Amino acid sequence: MTRTLQLRRYELAPGGGAEFVAWWAPRIPQVRAAHGFRVVSAMLHDAGDEFTWTVAYDGDEAAFRAAEEGYVQDPRRIAAFEVAPPLRRQHIAFVTEVPFGAPGS
Repeated sequence: MTRTLQLRRYELAPGGGAEFVAWWAPRIPQVRAAHGFRVVSAMLHDAGDEFTWTVAYDGDEAAFRAAEEGYVQDPRRIAAFEVAPPLRRQHIAFVTEVPFGAPGS
């Protein structure tokens, strides 16, 4: 089965990393999961005030986009974004996994 990945990088307000993670972690992964998504990774770069995460969906890009329509309309997501910390900028792209072997193989 095809798995579609989306890489999401957010530029945060200066010093806003801890506040953003405290908002994001208990809300967004759970609401995404209710719509068939899975958070693959989440990383905070405090020095650069950036939060990067990868979300996956079993299906092609069209299926991902269709599931995302339901996610965006979910009342829990809408409520979460009413109290979300501000973002300076978002970078969102569909990406392709690159297989690699263990070092030295």
